[in-house]
Amino acid sequence: MTAENSQTLDRGLRVLSCVAESADGLTVTELAADLGVGRSVVHRLVVTLVQRGLLRKSTGSRYVCAPTLAALGRAATRTVRAEVTPALRRLSDGSAAHFIAFDSDEIALLASSDTHPEPRMAAGPDLLAAARRACSTAEDSVVVIEGGLTHVAAPVRGVVGLEGVVLVLGVSDPETVLPKILRAVDEISRALA
Repeated sequence: MTAENSQTLDRGLRVLSCVAESADGLTVTELAADLGVGRSVVHRLVVTLVQRGLLRKSTGSRYVCAPTLAALGRAATRTVRAEVTPALRRLSDGSAAHFIAFDSDEIALLASSDTHPEPRMAAGPDLLAAARRACSTAEDSVVVIEGGLTHVAAPVRGVVGLEGVVLVLGVSDPETVLPKILRAVDEISRALA
């Protein structure tokens, strides 16, 4: 950590990240072990985060994310959507273009070229697996044929804390559209970095 960073703020954010990644919440002891700091330090951080409405105490002295974090997440999604949607709309020549993010076993549709996208895309498991594979490989894109339609997934790289792809559904000619997709991905990466 550089001299310009706040150690306390950093630790508090790490507490939030650890709790958010846990399925059943964490105790102060578990958090202290995860962070490599004393229980008293973690206790002070947790008390502050509870007072600010970011964590709440659950059963068995476990701390879980509080609803305030959902509101912060919605605000962040609105910001992402505003920054990403123009690139998606320029990209979609009759095809639906989406920006999706992965979090463990879940996907989230963050932005779409459609004015009113469905909360869940009509994408099959093969397509979603290929989109996730695009994030974990060095490839620029993955082309998938599913249900007689051709789709292209291209990973958005260089955005801290985000594993996401631009997914274009129903592409008629992948070779022609791929350069446009890669330009859109680059634009989105720069906008979100």
